[in-house]
Amino acid sequence: LGKNFYLEANYNYNYTHRTSIKDTYDKDAAGNYTVPDPDYTSNVDNKMHRQNIGLNFRKQEEKYNFTIGASVQPQKTINETKSGSFRIDTTLKVLNWSPNARFDYRFSDAQMLRINYRGQSTQPSLTQMMPVPDNSNPQRVTLGNLGLNPSFSHNMNVMYNSTNTKTYASFNINANASYSMNNIVNASWYDASGVQYTVPVNNGKGAWSSRLFLMFNTPIGKSRFSLLSFTNANFNTG
Repeated sequence: LGKNFYLEANYNYNYTHRTSIKDTYDKDAAGNYTVPDPDYTSNVDNKMHRQNIGLNFRKQEEKYNFTIGASVQPQKTINETKSGSFRIDTTLKVLNWSPNARFDYRFSDAQMLRINYRGQSTQPSLTQMMPVPDNSNPQRVTLGNLGLNPSFSHNMNVMYNSTNTKTYASFNINANASYSMNNIVNASWYDASGVQYTVPVNNGKGAWSSRLFLMFNTPIGKSRFSLLSFTNANFNTG
């Protein structure tokens, strides 16, 4: 675009076809498992069309460069669920989006700072949306949830590197933080006989995840030995 400004565009199309067949049988008069059980038998056919359309604006200089942009992800999911005598056909259309930004600053050949941000949306899996109970473990029955919404996460990373070119001592800081909205968690309850039932739901409260990493390395005088130190700190909520 001139004056070290650049425009980047990208496009991607993805098609996925998945089939899940679960046949469950009860005993017949002879004691053999040949009688279909309609309550726990299911056949799911899933087709997903996903596009990614991105646009980035970038500036490149000798000391620094930055990129800012976003992508949109139109997605269409077609589910056909058959179980016993009933059939559920659902078509979900979702428009996800993913912003991104990055800033790099080079103080010198031995000292650099990078700040990176990315937003990302995630669709629930086919298993999480399957409404037919799964009693493979009779003490823990799981069910899907057709009403699940996509989750969205904000992810930030800050990295700083510094090296003393005379002593070869180095220092590194790496910090990560992530905040998830509508993340999928499991809701559970028990019946009178102690059987646990579990179904995935969207968490409206959000969840934090963060990590700080420090590293310092320095030679000991002119010997072949060096001192290396690592420090980690973590903070999570859920």
